Amino acid sequence: MSIVEEIKQQISELQKMLAIEENKLTDSKNKCPFKYGDEYFVIDYDGKIREFRWENMPPDYDTFIFKNAFKYEENAQHERKKRMFLIEFHNFRDEVNGDWEPNWFNGREVKYFISYNPKIKSFLIEETVGATDFTSLGYFKKEEDCLKAIDMFGEEIKCLLAKELPF
Repeated sequence: MSIVEEIKQQISELQKMLAIEENKLTDSKNKCPFKYGDEYFVIDYDGKIREFRWENMPPDYDTFIFKNAFKYEENAQHERKKRMFLIEFHNFRDEVNGDWEPNWFNGREVKYFISYNPKIKSFLIEETVGATDFTSLGYFKKEEDCLKAIDMFGEEIKCLLAKELPF
């Protein structure tokens, strides 16, 4: 392949990448609640909440696309607490599960997870063998570990993950 053909191929690949980025930017602009000059809040790499001014620039839209742009500081604080809680919860879950990982192809292996029923205002421990419920808390090898998790983290689950549910 000649140098000219290589450059043409590179240009073609760059044009495809450009089209993808332009589509992402257009989509985010259509759904974005921020206007030029608005203040918004971001959870920074170190967990601190920082205030920015919306400038309609790609970094602003990237922040928005990745769900890290908050209209109010309180929302950013809540999200930060939620993320920190999930780290703590997952560490607990991983510790009690040891090296166990759910095997979704084993129809006899029971996987336990925590759910909440607003009608009875109570946490439930449910089980599955083959279908995932996409729970953000993950799955446990043992039912008793779900009970421990509810005892340890029940209030945080209510406050941080299920704030829209009636408790």
